[in-house]
Amino acid sequence: RRRVNVPFKPVTLSFADVCYEVKASTKNETLKLLNGVNGIFRSGRM
Repeated sequence: RRRVNVPFKPVTLSFADVCYEVKASTKNETLKLLNGVNGIFRSGRM
């Protein structure tokens, strides 16, 4: 296999107070899947 070096710039991504709702498939209401979630993704870390 041929290796290709793709240039990239390491970044840190953070988020705060994320909420996510979806419409329920069986009833006329919404389901809250995420409520006030905070986090951070640092470059080079798992």
